[in-house]
Amino acid sequence: MNIIPVINCQDFETVKARVQIARESLFPMIRPEERWLHIDIADGGFTNGYSTWRNPGDLAELKLTSDIKIELHLMMNEPEQAMDPWLAAGISRLIFHLEATASLEVVVACCRDRGVEPMLALAPETPVNHALTYLAGLPACQILAVHPGLAGQSMEPGTLEKIASIHARFPNMVIEVDGGVTPETAAQMKAAGATQVVAGSSIFGAENPGAIFKKYLEL
Repeated sequence: MNIIPVINCQDFETVKARVQIARESLFPMIRPEERWLHIDIADGGFTNGYSTWRNPGDLAELKLTSDIKIELHLMMNEPEQAMDPWLAAGISRLIFHLEATASLEVVVACCRDRGVEPMLALAPETPVNHALTYLAGLPACQILAVHPGLAGQSMEPGTLEKIASIHARFPNMVIEVDGGVTPETAAQMKAAGATQVVAGSSIFGAENPGAIFKKYLEL
C-alpha cells in the first residue's frame, strides 16, 4: 500500500516547511517512483469554512515536479471553474468531488487533455451505489473518511464497508483513503481493499515524522 503525505496548510510558509520535511525525512525511505505529495486546496465553500493556501503560482517555487509527483485535492464547489491553473502547474493527478461538480465529464476531459490523471472523490454521506456509474470509466477513486474541512478528524463509521464495496466492484481500481488515517486505521483500510492512504496530522504533528512514516511503510 502506498503512503502519501498530506500538505494541508493555511499559509505558504508552512507548506514549504512540510515539503522540506518530506524531502529530508520521509522520501529517502522510499523509491523515487513512490514519492508523491497530496496537496489540499480549499476555499471554505465545500469545506464548511475551512480554507487553505491556494495559489497555483507558488508551486514553481517548491520545485517539486522534477522529483516528486503531486496529487492535488481540489476541495471546492465547481472545481471545473478553478482547475485550469492547477492543471497547468505540473500536477500529476487531480482529485475532485462528485458532490461538488455538475460537470464531471468536463473535468475528466480537461485532465486527460493535460496528461493529468483524474480521481473522483466521495464524501462520507455519498453512498457507493450512487457513485458506481461515475466510477466505471475512471482509473482511481478517493474515499474521504471524514467530513470535508479541518485535518485531524477521526474516521467516520462506514468507511471500511465503503472501501470493501468499491474494491469488490472494481478490483483493479486505485482506491485512496483520506482522513482519519493512523497506522492502526491504515491497516484496517488496507485489509478492506485500499491501495493507498494519505496521512497528514499523524505524520507532521509527530515529534519524529520519519518514525511515524516508517510505521506506515511496515504495514
